[in-house]
Amino acid sequence: MGFAGTIYLFERTGSAWTNATQAAEISSSTPLFGDYLGGGSLALDATTLAAGAPDRHSDDGAIYVFAPPGPK
Repeated sequence: MGFAGTIYLFERTGSAWTNATQAAEISSSTPLFGDYLGGGSLALDATTLAAGAPDRHSDDGAIYVFAPPGPK
C-alpha cells in the first residue's frame, strides 16, 4: 500500500549501532494510501510505541499505539 508507512525497530548489539539488527517491522493492520505512519511523530518507552499517522482519514490524523500482548 503506497505511502501507508512502516516503522522499523533496530536493536543494538554492543556499544555501536554498526552491528544493529532489525528487531521488528511495524505497520497498521488497516493501512490506507497516504497514512504516512510514523511520518509525523514517534514516542517510545521500554515496551510501548506511539506513532502518528498525520494524514489518516483525509488529514484528520490518527495515533497508533503498539504494545506487546499480556498484562499491563
